[in-house]
Amino acid sequence: MGFDIVGGGGGGGGAFPVGRFWWVTLADYSHHVAPSIAAACRYWYSNDEDGLDADQARQLGAELQRSVDNCVVDAYAREYFAYLRKENNLPDFPQYDESDVFLPRKLTTHEQERVFVNEFVAEVQRFIEFLLACDGFAIL
Repeated sequence: MGFDIVGGGGGGGGAFPVGRFWWVTLADYSHHVAPSIAAACRYWYSNDEDGLDADQARQLGAELQRSVDNCVVDAYAREYFAYLRKENNLPDFPQYDESDVFLPRKLTTHEQERVFVNEFVAEVQRFIEFLLACDGFAIL
């Protein structure tokens, strides 16, 4: 089951293309950073057309931006990386340097963490941009 995140209203919010792993991760992080705002959407993990209205989306975007500005997102991403690694559930993307397509090199744990944290922060920033422009959204 995948997710289609669609912006509402006439503001040209468009869609937020995101894979299952990152959507669930962004939903969990949204609940961590802004639980009262995130609670307005009851079904983050299903395709029930739930979502946030324009004001709630902007408020969530502002709270997520604060978490980027004060580096809370970095600490959370490092803790989440450690949890995924411990549970042996780390996605493939941060594990290998694929600059040499014929001989990919397995990254050290520290390098894997840096790749994961960078990707995590980038996904949060991309979500912030969507939230500030979307006029609300629905999860389809």
